[in-house]
Amino acid sequence: MGMGFLPIVVGALLLGPSRAAAAGTLAEVFHSTRTVWTASGGDPAVHDVREGLPGTLFSCDYTAVSGRCTWDAPASIDLTLSSTTDVWIHVENAEAIGAFTLYFRSGGGWYRANQSEPAFGNGWNRFVVQVPGLGVEGSPTSLAAIDLIRVSPWKAAGGSGRAHLFVTVGIMPSSWGVGKSDLADVFSSTSTFWRPTSPAETAKAGTLAKGPGWTFSCDFSRLDPIPVAEGLPSGQCLWTAGGLALSLSPSGSISGWVFVENAAAVRFIRLNLRSGLGYYSWTNLNVYEGWNRLELNMRDAWASSGVSGWNGIDLVGVVVTRLKGERVSVAFADMAQNSSPVSFPTTFAWPERDTGLTRLVKRDAAGRLIENRAILDEAPFFLGNRVDSVVDQIAQAGFNVYIPVIWHGRGAIYASTTVVLDARYASQFQGSADPFAELIQKAHSRGVQVQPWFTVALRETNSFPEFAPAGTPNGAYDLQDPAFRDFIVDKVILDVARRYDVDGINLDYIRTIGTSFTDVARARYLQKYGVGIDELSNPYSSPAVTQRFLEWQDAAVTDVVSRISAWIKANKPWLVLSISGHPLPSPQLSSQGRNERNWVASDSVDLIYGMDYDQRPNISVMSFIRETSPHPERFPKLLGNYNWVPNGTGGVAVTPRPGSFLAQQVEYFLRKFPGRGIGVYIYSQLHNNPDQINALRAGPFKETAIPDSNGRSRPDSSSPSNPKSLRQTP
Repeated sequence: MGMGFLPIVVGALLLGPSRAAAAGTLAEVFHSTRTVWTASGGDPAVHDVREGLPGTLFSCDYTAVSGRCTWDAPASIDLTLSSTTDVWIHVENAEAIGAFTLYFRSGGGWYRANQSEPAFGNGWNRFVVQVPGLGVEGSPTSLAAIDLIRVSPWKAAGGSGRAHLFVTVGIMPSSWGVGKSDLADVFSSTSTFWRPTSPAETAKAGTLAKGPGWTFSCDFSRLDPIPVAEGLPSGQCLWTAGGLALSLSPSGSISGWVFVENAAAVRFIRLNLRSGLGYYSWTNLNVYEGWNRLELNMRDAWASSGVSGWNGIDLVGVVVTRLKGERVSVAFADMAQNSSPVSFPTTFAWPERDTGLTRLVKRDAAGRLIENRAILDEAPFFLGNRVDSVVDQIAQAGFNVYIPVIWHGRGAIYASTTVVLDARYASQFQGSADPFAELIQKAHSRGVQVQPWFTVALRETNSFPEFAPAGTPNGAYDLQDPAFRDFIVDKVILDVARRYDVDGINLDYIRTIGTSFTDVARARYLQKYGVGIDELSNPYSSPAVTQRFLEWQDAAVTDVVSRISAWIKANKPWLVLSISGHPLPSPQLSSQGRNERNWVASDSVDLIYGMDYDQRPNISVMSFIRETSPHPERFPKLLGNYNWVPNGTGGVAVTPRPGSFLAQQVEYFLRKFPGRGIGVYIYSQLHNNPDQINALRAGPFKETAIPDSNGRSRPDSSSPSNPKSLRQTP
């Protein structure tokens, strides 16, 4: 479907009817009996009245039309006089209509207001014309000089039959949203029309175990294989219900139940609420097999551009995204909208099917438990004469690996002799003072390893401008520049590994953060591929360009990882090299070159911490990754120990999660994904927090554990070198 291209206009059609009087407002165009519409592909437009409102009826037989029908009318409109106009469209046979565009011609170009596919539901639909958000095609003269209006409903894939659109402007129809003004009605009423988008199957209404609801099924095996690029649609099934008039409180919530069959094939579920030209969305609903309690705060919804408020929800969408090419089924029941937000849970509910999981553990010849228990610190708290307090609280909670950030994109947070210090902490490293060295010595005395954290490509403030020239992705250093890679590897990361008695290296932001178009990148790309790098402005334009793009990004990032890994193996093989990332399942590759799965397969990296700070972390993706990796034990979860809450002034504040919740979640994922251990982010919420410290020590960390260095012990260490196999414990 050609939606979004420059309108097809020729001869007299472009000029419009020359003898008709040009209407002065958008309402006059659609309401006046004197407006003359020129049709292309559709029936002649007819003046009509619905519910006492004047308007124009447009009809199109999509059985006989391949792309769209259009109607043009002359106008003389100044769109700058109003920033927002409500257009009301009553639709019959909405199934045949894909997208909808209202065009405004000015001079040699067009402004356009779009309703993306699927555009409408049957009955009344609100179409919002937001002047500041209008698209542009060609070279229009001015928003104040509109001389032609074009109505353009596009044919849906597989659309057929005659569709009717009655258009009126301004006054809301009295019956708009009647019977569909409450979210519970949408999900419980058998009269709701859920429009499926292939390969989604027709939704089915019924009484479920948790109440009335709808079941949405999809066979992902009908889609093409999972693509080899992160960011490309991996396949999704979509259902939409339109013609609604929902009014929700921005501080309220949505509750209900979701039942999933074959959750292992689902990457995530999304709930969309359309408002104006945008959507409110919960983009990553992680659901487990069987029944899941759904509690969504409005404050947690992601809002796209063009939303017009919670009082104008006219369409609800359910999206199920593919992980595996198998059939899945998702049912929503007992849905309700609430006037107040839901509270944060105090307990983490294990999936029903996993309640019998036992814990697989590893022990050395002396019977000691071997398990990494890492805590990440982004402050970092060991500064400011708090080394003793930090080490003591980490050990009290049962952690045995401390990962403090010592490079956060703006300078060294250690006593560097090769690069400038981070100005925020420079005063603490004056003279012979070296709190990082002090930290390592005191942590080792308590059995806690120190594995410093580096945000490789992240650039904060205006630091090191020589490595971020024009064309570098925002907030990044240029990883495509070999000089920067030399700098970050040799002058920063390996300088720390050489000079300090660290136990490992943790790499974060080990990705390009975008696509580089610097002069260095341009020259190197042309030299390597014989074509200009500007082709990467649209990296998925062809299979050949996509292949070059993925290879180009991967080569830069993997070069950093490989060089650090090679140095460790040759000089300090006991160091643990870990990544904080979002590993992708085979065969997907990252558009930013962060291909953790490959680094594990090549034995370059020891641990990939899967960052997942949600109250309900994803299970399916990590399970699939581990299933397809030769080293599943190297993929532990990195869980959050905090919540975001409104601070009353329009912002948010960070508060620690209850210790009971954190302990239950840690215990579950140690059992669900056995191997090298687990990680928790962030230390600031553990500091001076006896609730979390005591809950962890009394729960999943009750037995003291020594870190798992994969059998590679220091020459002077008693660390395990020949651990026994995993065994079960209750």
